[in-house]
Amino acid sequence: MAKRDMDGYCKDPNPPKDSRGGMRAAGGGPVPLLTGHDYDEDFYAWALDSAILLRAKRFSDIDTARLAEEIEDMGKRERRALRVMYET
Repeated sequence: MAKRDMDGYCKDPNPPKDSRGGMRAAGGGPVPLLTGHDYDEDFYAWALDSAILLRAKRFSDIDTARLAEEIEDMGKRERRALRVMYET
């Protein structure tokens, strides 16, 4: 079973490992331990967990309806911000 190190990253006795013994993500960084954060209790942690699941292609573990809604909302916020910026 995976355990957290002092920095909160997943430790695994089965490599690949970095020099600290932590697992490595595809991009070379440590892989955070997923904790199954709830959207309503800790949005930021939920978003990070969702990003990790996406990168790992664990689509069945993702709340796809909620994630799609958040992506749409983010696009709307960006569009509104651009409109305001160009109107001033």
